[in-house]
Amino acid sequence: MTAPLNIGRPFFSQHIIKALNFQAIACLHYDAGAYRPCAVRVSNHLPPEHYRVTAPMDDFVNEVNRAWESTDDVVLATHVLWRLKNIHPLINGNGRTARAVCYFVLCLKAGGWPAGDPILPE
Repeated sequence: MTAPLNIGRPFFSQHIIKALNFQAIACLHYDAGAYRPCAVRVSNHLPPEHYRVTAPMDDFVNEVNRAWESTDDVVLATHVLWRLKNIHPLINGNGRTARAVCYFVLCLKAGGWPAGDPILPE
């Protein structure tokens, strides 16, 4: 069991990514919220092998947490979108999950929903 962290700000984790993926594809795939069990190719891009996904995801999450305070909201959200799609860790719904995670980071960094009427989730 891991001890809870008291860092005084939101903490980005792989659990958040997997939970957003589960919400995005639960009706489409029996293993929603899981990392992919096989190799994939995305056009000309070859993401890490499935058995190596955990290490780049650990690095990615740590990178985001380190940059949280010092990086502009939009820059960090954009990086999250790009990096998650680059690693392509999930069994299905990588694009929609990357967009949801990007929006999640943007909202957390901004301290709430972006201004607008209606807001994007609506």
